[in-house]
Amino acid sequence: MLENKAQEEVIKTIDGQLIVVACPGSGKTTTLLRRINHMVSGCGISPENILMVTFTNAAAKEMKERYRKQYGSDEVTFSTIHSLCLAILKKFRGLSNDSILSDQQAYFYDALQKHKEINDRTDFVKMVTTDISVLKNNQLQLDGFKPKCCDDKHLFDEIYQGYEEYKRQYGLIDFDDMLTEAYHEMQDNPECLKWLRERYQYIQVDEYQDTNYIQRNIIYLL
Repeated sequence: MLENKAQEEVIKTIDGQLIVVACPGSGKTTTLLRRINHMVSGCGISPENILMVTFTNAAAKEMKERYRKQYGSDEVTFSTIHSLCLAILKKFRGLSNDSILSDQQAYFYDALQKHKEINDRTDFVKMVTTDISVLKNNQLQLDGFKPKCCDDKHLFDEIYQGYEEYKRQYGLIDFDDMLTEAYHEMQDNPECLKWLRERYQYIQVDEYQDTNYIQRNIIYLL
């Protein structure tokens, strides 16, 4: 690859915050991996102190494999934000993979059995799960939230509160809870935040423009 001054500047700028703006195909992933290698081999930073956040499992797996093949190390943490949050909850809350609600939609189909007024349940379930994700990921309050799944706010509130109670009763979390509960753990447990900050002293976030409010707040807090 020909030398690119902008990429070299990214690679060699380590301390402080850095925003990288790049179009598709410009070598962003290669630059991010070279930057990690420069931290380790050029600056003496421990790979265990580096966190590379991606937004899909496939991207995390691909980047980890590329880094291992190119630089012969697998000690850097390549992780999605959800995987990071689940790891936090496993370490500090004692949760396991069994704590994850495996079939979210099944709950809503069961809950709608008594609501004969809803004709298209498939569409409603899809929309109500989206509404709940919007509510949680944007850290909104239920009282002022206007759902898109229906015009009946009372119905939405009933379904939402029943869903939350069901998870509490059985000690379950969904993918949205991974983020919110990990964020609360980071806020409320000084030992948790201290451990994370000591462990991950250098953080890269791929596709940062796609973060929502809760993801942004987790990264900022870290």
